[in-house]
Amino acid sequence: MKTINTLINDVEKVLGGESELSGSNLDAAIEKAGDEFKTLLRNRILNSYGDSTALRLSAIGRSCNRLHWFNAKGYPTPDLLPATKMKFLFGDISELLMIFLARVAGHTVEREQEEVEVEGIKGHIDCVIDGVLVDIKTASPYSFAKFKDGTLQDNDSFGYIGQLKAYSEATGIKDRYNWVLNKVNGAQCLYKHPDDVPSATDRVVELKKVTANALAPDRGYKDIPDGKSGNRKLCVECSYCSYKEHCWEGLRTFIYSTGPRFLTKVENVPKVLEVFDEYKEV
Repeated sequence: MKTINTLINDVEKVLGGESELSGSNLDAAIEKAGDEFKTLLRNRILNSYGDSTALRLSAIGRSCNRLHWFNAKGYPTPDLLPATKMKFLFGDISELLMIFLARVAGHTVEREQEEVEVEGIKGHIDCVIDGVLVDIKTASPYSFAKFKDGTLQDNDSFGYIGQLKAYSEATGIKDRYNWVLNKVNGAQCLYKHPDDVPSATDRVVELKKVTANALAPDRGYKDIPDGKSGNRKLCVECSYCSYKEHCWEGLRTFIYSTGPRFLTKVENVPKVLEVFDEYKEV
């Protein structure tokens, strides 16, 4: 019986032409993947990526209570840019591809997109592979390194550890992994989540109280110096937050060669393009 420990090696064999499936079994796997791809495209093109004010298990790992409060209260967010939608679509397609490859490599894939629940808060797991929880991610080389090097717990900006902890408590499956694809060079890695992380159930209970409060909680992060310019900017976590315009009054956005920079304090105006509300999104 296959185990998660050989998943990547087995998938690489498939990519090299050594499929564990053949004949009608391989045809069936291809047909299933094709049907799933068509369903995905239909859902994304027709329904896109809509916003929701509901608290979801996929987000509870995000440590900023203020973010969750803004979301629960229905504060507006910028429309997603086409490039952002393309990024999300690429991630969804990659997930289908990786699940297909796992099957063809002879691994057992079950419970895809199964709805789970913790204290009344719902979410959907990606899948269970060989009896363990697996959440599939596509990542930039920088983010990929955190998974590959095992340092995610030191810098989990997007709450992946809390997310899988919630799925673990909802399903009763202790072992949990991120299966990560480097979207630049195609490399893969498996990141096994640590056991010693806070209770997701406790976090859900806390967030339900936070979001029921009429007053916004304190910011989860502080702004940081922008080099030696005298200016101050948002940290990475705040830069990617959809509610940054509500949270930081007077925020100004400047476009550098490395991407947008959100300044909370401007002592020296940068000699680059400044953009305004309709363009403010990472």
